Amino acid sequence: MITFRFGISRAFVLCLLFAGGLVGCSDFDDYDRDPGGEYQSLASRRLTKNELPDPSATYPSAAVIASNSAVIAKMNEAWDLMIASCSPSDRREYGFLIYYNSIADTFSFSNMIAGPVTDYSGPASINLGGSWFNEDDEWVATAHVHTSLYYAPDTLKRRPTGPSEEDLSGAASLGLPGLLYDYSVPEVKKDYPLNAPHHISTYGPSVRTGAPTPLGQ
Repeated sequence: MITFRFGISRAFVLCLLFAGGLVGCSDFDDYDRDPGGEYQSLASRRLTKNELPDPSATYPSAAVIASNSAVIAKMNEAWDLMIASCSPSDRREYGFLIYYNSIADTFSFSNMIAGPVTDYSGPASINLGGSWFNEDDEWVATAHVHTSLYYAPDTLKRRPTGPSEEDLSGAASLGLPGLLYDYSVPEVKKDYPLNAPHHISTYGPSVRTGAPTPLGQ
């Protein structure tokens, strides 16, 4: 579920205008607020034409997002959850959605998203589909962590670090930068220390290029 902040939403303001006969107001609460299918197409968003963001809006770059202290703290939270979930039998990825309020110049986040519990017979994954809006904040990036192979069986030799092909195609589909926490070496393997040095990297567009598509278009 997406975390919502209290405050006057754009829906409430527009409904007040409607009451004064200035503008129509309908379906402004009809957002797909829960993370949905993995990297849903833009056309699948349940948005109406009036809910589109200002086309002149500017968004923070991936580098700016990745260097923000609140974002780094949230990334550390996701990393710690990943480490705690690792065991000889399974592991899971964690991540979240990053939103930006251009008026306050602040970031907000979805609730932490947990990927499915995965054994070592295949790659770990996470669903990072979601809503373009968190109240008055707009979705500007995704973030997730890759897992350790410390407990992996001998049959699983290694994995390269960095964004996977699925990560890259998802970022391209959404038109959003991706932030990734992974180990600071080219590859990891069994017995590589759980909390060895790791870092945040970015992938995909350097700044948000995607935009919600109104229904029927």
